[in-house]
Amino acid sequence: IKTVPIHTAQAAAAEADQDLDIYFFEASHTERVLMIGGRSILKFYAVDVRQEGDKSIISLEPVIDVVQEFAAVRSASFTTCLSLPPPMPRLGMLDWVVIGDDAGRLLGWKFNSDDRGNITLDES
Repeated sequence: IKTVPIHTAQAAAAEADQDLDIYFFEASHTERVLMIGGRSILKFYAVDVRQEGDKSIISLEPVIDVVQEFAAVRSASFTTCLSLPPPMPRLGMLDWVVIGDDAGRLLGWKFNSDDRGNITLDES
């Protein structure tokens, strides 16, 4: 099992003489996306589960580190997470995730599955 790296958020919290606050650690509606959110941290990971004999092997691959990609949200605390089934799954949409922050904003994230089954963030 590989650890989920949150060292950047942990270092920022330590520098500000604060604890690292994680408010949610949840799987999406399809259980194919892991969402981790808290003070100055919002990360999405693709979850892959495969069988090897009688064992289930779970792996995580980063999809996006929102705080690193979008400077406007670096100081936000992401407090709530709601994962919904896609309204039209036949169009390749896998999950729809709504994240709330401490300023009252709601942010929507659409995840797709490509032809090879890889999870991608739809940025359109």
